[in-house]
Amino acid sequence: MASAAEVIGLKAFGASASGAVKRRGMGGDIAMLAIAVAAAGGLFSPYYVFVMTSVVITALLCLSVGVTTERAGMISLCQVGMAGVGAWVANWLLVSHPEVGVGAALLAGCAVPAVLALVIALPTLRVRGVQLAIVTLAFALAVNIWLTRQGFTGADAGDSYMREGWLEDDAHLLLLCAVVAIVVSRLLVALEQRPFGAAWFGVKFSERAVAALGVNAPWAKISAFAVGAAVAGLAGGMLVLQLGTLSSRNFEPMASLLIFVLAVLARSRFLSGALIAALLTWFVPELLSRAGLAEWKDMGDLLFALGALHALRIRFKSGVAAAASQRDAADTGRPPAGLAGKWHDGVSLHLDRVSVRYGATLALSDVTLDIRPGIVTGLVGPNGAGKSTLVDALSGFTRASGEILLDGHSLQGLSAHERARLGLRRTFQVGRVIPELTVGQYLHLASGESPARVETAQMLAWLCCPPLETPVASLDVGTRRLVELSGALLSRPRILLLDEPAAGMSTRESAHLARVIRQVPEVLGCTVLLIEHDLALIREVCTDLIVLEFGRVIAAGPVEETLAQRHVVDAYIGAAV
Repeated sequence: MASAAEVIGLKAFGASASGAVKRRGMGGDIAMLAIAVAAAGGLFSPYYVFVMTSVVITALLCLSVGVTTERAGMISLCQVGMAGVGAWVANWLLVSHPEVGVGAALLAGCAVPAVLALVIALPTLRVRGVQLAIVTLAFALAVNIWLTRQGFTGADAGDSYMREGWLEDDAHLLLLCAVVAIVVSRLLVALEQRPFGAAWFGVKFSERAVAALGVNAPWAKISAFAVGAAVAGLAGGMLVLQLGTLSSRNFEPMASLLIFVLAVLARSRFLSGALIAALLTWFVPELLSRAGLAEWKDMGDLLFALGALHALRIRFKSGVAAAASQRDAADTGRPPAGLAGKWHDGVSLHLDRVSVRYGATLALSDVTLDIRPGIVTGLVGPNGAGKSTLVDALSGFTRASGEILLDGHSLQGLSAHERARLGLRRTFQVGRVIPELTVGQYLHLASGESPARVETAQMLAWLCCPPLETPVASLDVGTRRLVELSGALLSRPRILLLDEPAAGMSTRESAHLARVIRQVPEVLGCTVLLIEHDLALIREVCTDLIVLEFGRVIAAGPVEETLAQRHVVDAYIGAAV
């Protein structure tokens, strides 16, 4: 079995809003520049200039894993195969059509794998985890077979690509590779600050969460797959510049597995991690050889392969970190003056004979009701009554029969993200704020656009949320819920569905949340449907109340009148209130 270094070619001879991201990104940049400057200054022998060029190209390939796996949570084992496609395209252009130039050849080497990734991703959207790993590894094998049969342009005739001009010097090529790696890393980090890239972390954490924000989760996954393929294709193109002549051996499928394992273990979301993974790929065999253990070179690959068993079991979700909430405003109980202007007039929500069935279980049965515009309506019922199912049906996460009308317009046939874009937003019973983002990144993603700075600051002050640069992972559960609500409100919703928003909050936080929810219709013109078990909060906040039992509406009307009905007391409360 060829070593990882041999497979890649040795035998042939993120300005983030988060300070932590900035530091890790800059660390990789400095290391890359140090390598390039050392080579240009003659501190490396020609052999080590070659090896360090290979390290930088491999780091670029690991960055592609950082996109698909570290950011989007997809186990893709075809990155080396995508590099092979990019290398073949760049090699064909440079040998057969040298007039196009190096830059155009490298861009084509990025574009073709990206398009190919789109073709592969579309039929495999529902494939996840190890199943996706098998599909992508099969693609890497298919690419290798095709490269073996097709060959690289000019390889049979010994007509290889020869660098000209400034690039003739190997040290200059290393400098170019380092600059390209730094630029790619910075671009990827910049994407994280925008909804396009932030959505990748969303689909990794919870596809339901990003769909509720109006993001098309399948296309977010496809875009991550395509961007990762483009970066891998660029690495393949740079390998053409380095070696001139390539073969299918440079892109064997086993290399995809090894690169994946090291990239994941080294956290190749950042250039510093990608560089560590690349150094391990190249220098483990090198060190074993220099230690007189050449026959043990394949053992390095065996250890990496064992690491794959661990890496493939990783669930690419961040844990919940508990921390003291960071509040930058006093709880005055009043919205800032700048928010005192309705974004919408209240809209109504009408349900006509809405039913949801899970196999033989009827979770909702012929639910017919009207949610009046411009007020807070409560939804209560015992556990298992169908409250969350009703919210799922309204927001498009559960298929339902019957008719759902938003301000007179039917929502039937619309997906969750399409309903969210129409102004029907929701929060979840279990908080779904994406922990790998900062507060600012999450709000940008949740709002669907970049909200005005003044508007965002006022919203954070109203809800007593921490500053924009605060990592979500550092927040306690209660504060995360306030951030989730802030994102929902900044999207300017017409209907807001709140599923037990006070769960996990302290008494003080819950009281503050109640004041905010009560003011939302008046301040923003948003109609609110609130699921909550706390009857004191329901009485304080809601105007109307709906009671469910066994998937049926058993009462609806003004709060106090509804709670006073004997069958409501018997079914839900159990005693007079």
